Amino acid sequence: MWFRLPRVHLVDAEGGHVLQDVVVGTRPRRFAATPDRKELWVTAELSGEVYIIDRAKFEVSGKIEFLPPGMRKTDVTPVGLVMTKDGSTAYVTLGHAAHVAVVDVPTRRIQAYILVGKRSWGIQLSRDERTLYVANGFGDDVTVIDVRTRKATVSIPVGRIPWGVVIDD
Repeated sequence: MWFRLPRVHLVDAEGGHVLQDVVVGTRPRRFAATPDRKELWVTAELSGEVYIIDRAKFEVSGKIEFLPPGMRKTDVTPVGLVMTKDGSTAYVTLGHAAHVAVVDVPTRRIQAYILVGKRSWGIQLSRDERTLYVANGFGDDVTVIDVRTRKATVSIPVGRIPWGVVIDD
């Protein structure tokens, strides 16, 4: 049986070809580079992980696994990912697990899990980084989180199956 391994490609856009590949977890979804551009973080939805790629070597240098209290590993399906401007904190939506993971970027340790709506997908930070917005695909709403308290403050009904969040301020 033949199948393709999930990969992230380094592409020469001008030349139109792949320079290098790195294998990551199943179904890579979203990416975020650290502000110093040394690392690329990649969510892997079906394997329930975030892969950290060393950009200089273009190889996996670490992996973060998630398991909010009371959840099964199969419920953890990371999709959305956003990082603070200073690169100290990453926020990862965990899909079916209905949580956002708060990750300390330098140590790669999970600091907290924040309960949000059903099937959290898209995520975005406000420009001042005080508020986090999470699109909940099966909840038909957007959860608003106070970053300082790490608590959801309100859920805003937005209609059927929201996928992402864009902030225009």
